[in-house]
Amino acid sequence: VLDVALGALALHLLLSLLQQRKYSQLESREIPSSLPAEVRADLLVARGTAQIELGRLLFENGAYRAFDAMILVTAPEETRIQRVMERDTVTRESVRERMKNQWETSRKKPLADYVIENTDLENTRRQVGRIHSELLQLSGLEPSR
Repeated sequence: VLDVALGALALHLLLSLLQQRKYSQLESREIPSSLPAEVRADLLVARGTAQIELGRLLFENGAYRAFDAMILVTAPEETRIQRVMERDTVTRESVRERMKNQWETSRKKPLADYVIENTDLENTRRQVGRIHSELLQLSGLEPSR
């Protein structure tokens, strides 16, 4: 089982890469290696042998220790504040209050296996694609280059 924790945008992008197809018949225990890597990854996710977890405070509460890989998604503080204010329609003070429960990025980075700098969508997509390929290689779903 490959467990990975990551941020919301990266999760959305990674799931879109993994879930391009839906499969209804998963009786076979063995997934043929002749299938494309994306198909094998879809089957693993559908079977529940691969897990992607989206969570907050995973570093702070120690839950990161339970995962095979941690993906930290970061952005400049002001960008994060603006995004949360827009997404949740809350005040700056409310966002700052939430942030008091979070560790600084500098404390989380050494614990992360991958770091995505979420400053613009195209750059984030490139980073997610690279990490996706690396995770497929680590899981044996994609041959090494």
